[in-house]
Amino acid sequence: MALGKRDFTKGMSKGFTTNTQLYTQAAAVTAVSYTASGAIKDADSVVDLDTAAGKMEMTIAGGGEVGRILVITQIDGGTDGHTVTLTPTGATFDGTNNTATFNAQFEALVLLAISPKRFLILKNYGSVAFSSV
Repeated sequence: MALGKRDFTKGMSKGFTTNTQLYTQAAAVTAVSYTASGAIKDADSVVDLDTAAGKMEMTIAGGGEVGRILVITQIDGGTDGHTVTLTPTGATFDGTNNTATFNAQFEALVLLAISPKRFLILKNYGSVAFSSV
């Protein structure tokens, strides 16, 4: 079954009607910096993990709205193994694993929500590891 051409502006909660509006909004995105363990908010699209105080344990309440793009980057230079875990039962990054572990500066994931419980990994910069918790 061929997927065909897809308009990614459909279903976007921000009310985009043209690709120009979508690109303009994307250019205005600023990173949200987390310095302690907690939940990554549904509204976040660019997330920096940045702490000097050891391992961070972050959660995401699922993929969120279909079409959501989420970029997560470890900014700090630690090797403590920050984790990002999808919390709903059955939620995964790649169809199997629900936890991503970052353990080097500038490791990053670029993710696309393809369902309320699943992210597609568009790009893994560095060697972000995946596991099931």
